[in-house]
Amino acid sequence: MKAVNWMNGSNARIRMVIGGLILLVAVATLLTAREFNERRDTDRDAAARNSALVTAKKAALGLSTIDEATITKSMASLLELSTGTFRDQLTSNQASQVQAVTKGKVISTGKIDSAGIANFDGDSAVVGIALTAKVSDAKTKKPQVNLYRMSVHLDREEDGKWLVSTLEFVQ
Repeated sequence: MKAVNWMNGSNARIRMVIGGLILLVAVATLLTAREFNERRDTDRDAAARNSALVTAKKAALGLSTIDEATITKSMASLLELSTGTFRDQLTSNQASQVQAVTKGKVISTGKIDSAGIANFDGDSAVVGIALTAKVSDAKTKKPQVNLYRMSVHLDREEDGKWLVSTLEFVQ
């Protein structure tokens, strides 16, 4: 049997082609893995943004959709969505809010007209919300339409849940 010299002639070219193919497959694999990671991060970011937006909308609707029959449940739902300053405000004003809504026979139905994320960094978000509320009470015969604009600041908890830390009415 004759020994084959891999460094001579056509054998050297075959080795170069095989080496080139291996290099090409390695580069393609790395690029595919990089693209996959970037898409996964983008998808995760989009899901977090959407979750923050949903929480802000729930809080805005929770504040603008109330009536005497459900005010206690509405306040409890808002507390579940809150943290920090917003939670402190809800807690300290809860009894007076329930009393005012019940005594005044307030009925308010909110509808979000538009909402969007103004600022987002993964751990916090600011959402701008425009909403319309039809409000009536014991003194009004016809519901009044009120337009509100809110700036909702949210913080992301360690478990990924978004909570409202500040909610401001803006002009």
